[in-house]
Amino acid sequence: MYHVIPVTELEHLEPFREAWTRLIQEDPRAQFTQSLEWLESYWKCFGHDKFLECHVVMFGDEPVGFAPLILKNVPTHWGNVRLLTWPLDSWGVGYRPIGRNITSTLFPTFRALHASNDFDILDLRYLPDDLGMLDRCLSACRLARTPVSHTHWQRFASFSTDCYQHWANYIHRDLEIIEVSRAAQDSLQIERHRPEESTLATRQLWERVESQFDDSIVPYLRGCVEGAAKLGMLDLAVASRGELIEAVVIGHHHGGRYEVLAISPARSASQQAARSWLLGKILLELPEYGDDTALFREEFLSSVGNWGARVSWTSRLTNFRSPRLSTHLLKLSRQWLGAPAPAKRRTIRRNDMEQPPTPLRIHQVDTL
Repeated sequence: MYHVIPVTELEHLEPFREAWTRLIQEDPRAQFTQSLEWLESYWKCFGHDKFLECHVVMFGDEPVGFAPLILKNVPTHWGNVRLLTWPLDSWGVGYRPIGRNITSTLFPTFRALHASNDFDILDLRYLPDDLGMLDRCLSACRLARTPVSHTHWQRFASFSTDCYQHWANYIHRDLEIIEVSRAAQDSLQIERHRPEESTLATRQLWERVESQFDDSIVPYLRGCVEGAAKLGMLDLAVASRGELIEAVVIGHHHGGRYEVLAISPARSASQQAARSWLLGKILLELPEYGDDTALFREEFLSSVGNWGARVSWTSRLTNFRSPRLSTHLLKLSRQWLGAPAPAKRRTIRRNDMEQPPTPLRIHQVDTL
């Protein structure tokens, strides 16, 4: 018999770590951003204005599924609404519940949420471009009598080795232009680190490259690097010119799928060219590393858009739960005007930030 244990404090998830990790490792389509290690890093850096509501689905005494949700206040034209959603906040391409069976994870979760008055809108965003998975989510909604509207959420780019010759031609052309334009003493070298566990070499490499990223997100990225390395999912690539580091790409991999988590910002034309060169090298090496797909979220489309990527959309399922006027008006505007475009990240100046103190400078503005 299925039952749900609601967890509202991150440290109370520790007894479930082994089961959570096992379910991630068993699922070939799981991503690092679904792991407890990623959630810990995300929550420590970005959870100061949110509430955790993770539903642990049990079958008897065994955890068989996890639905990590966050509750946050979102300003709208008609007042603030309480939004319950995945914790991803544009840090990855897709998100879905953790478990062997999507329906048997979501159905008990939705049923448990019926008794909750804590939220106005349930908005499951970043659902992957997978019709089978989406059908199972919709089945869970129907079984739990949770009416939802289905819309697109964010675009992403993917490169499949099935079409390797097609896009590799474009990449080879651009890399040749970059290499020819640089003098012999300015040639680039690639260093790629894909450890099976967290090691001293991983920590040393990260310490060398962390200065390439904005100080505000370094604590988050450090936690991601350590967590992904611990799970054997880290892929850290560096482009350097002699001893000078020009570009860094933090990625993660699992089940033949590679995804970019962060790319160091380009502060000069040389670094911009090095970023393109490094991304091209990573893609060309997909077969060598046994990957069959590479994923890039929307903010990286401009970096890879000229290489023949397949551009798709993630999905969102929205349930307007609360009878409050603001929620009702949002529902009507969605029906009349359609879903708005996804919001973009924007940089917040440090003196604009509110208490409590946080290293966060990057803010995801929600769009409803």
